[in-house]
Amino acid sequence: MATYSSDKPQPAGRVLQVVNGVQKTFASTTSSTPAATGLEVTITPSSTSSKVLIIMSIGISSTQDDYGYIKLYRVIGGSATEITGVNSTQSSNANNVNAWRHYGHRDGDASYEVSDLSGNYLDSPSSTSAITYKVYWANTYSDQMVTAQPYTVDTGNTYTNMFSNQITAMEISG
Repeated sequence: MATYSSDKPQPAGRVLQVVNGVQKTFASTTSSTPAATGLEVTITPSSTSSKVLIIMSIGISSTQDDYGYIKLYRVIGGSATEITGVNSTQSSNANNVNAWRHYGHRDGDASYEVSDLSGNYLDSPSSTSAITYKVYWANTYSDQMVTAQPYTVDTGNTYTNMFSNQITAMEISG
């Protein structure tokens, strides 16, 4: 078995480090402007040639018919940049925005059903500075979107997401 030292170049494609972030804190939004969900992870690549593989899963729910989306941002030194690019085509429909993943809930009789939005993204940050990857979300129609932890409506009923949100960053040697 070969052993590798951090002071020697690593073979391309090797996993150098893995960092995981978990969100268990309730969050909600009614904003149509993207804002941080609270789901994030920070990693410091060992080389500018490294790539970072992001694996993410977030549960989103709402009380009524609702549409929304998520985007992935990279933050280096306080400067946030959207990195997920376009996965849809802008149209005259206000609910069809350019996003990483879309959320849609069309059944007001099934309040707080959880939709799992998941995604992978391979980033080439060209940096050895600490990088924080943050999931942002926005609401494009109607009601509030919620994630993580119990949410109580005025009837006293409690609806609970059955899992936490997770994001993993893996540094891959370049």
